[in-house]
Amino acid sequence: MFTSENWKVSNENVLEISKSSAPVVKGMLQFMYTGQTEIILGHAQEWLQIADMYEISRLILLAEKKLSRNITVENAAEFYHYALLYNSKRLKYKSLKFITK
Repeated sequence: MFTSENWKVSNENVLEISKSSAPVVKGMLQFMYTGQTEIILGHAQEWLQIADMYEISRLILLAEKKLSRNITVENAAEFYHYALLYNSKRLKYKSLKFITK
């Protein structure tokens, strides 16, 4: 995971995590240390993005479950788009099923 091009570690042992808001990064770090975190629905895209970017499969699963349980008429297409962007098979299936019923 730390050898990925997504990680930038300087000689000062500083890890720069960009493209994510502070609450999502904090939640990711909490998950890495404790195995638990609260997925914030308002940051749906960021949760999938950061979990996918850093290849945290259990966090991807939590984000998929949270989003899948909260699909509505207003967000189904958006969630389907996220599923395509971040290769989320579960969310893709659930959102497409919602859209086509």
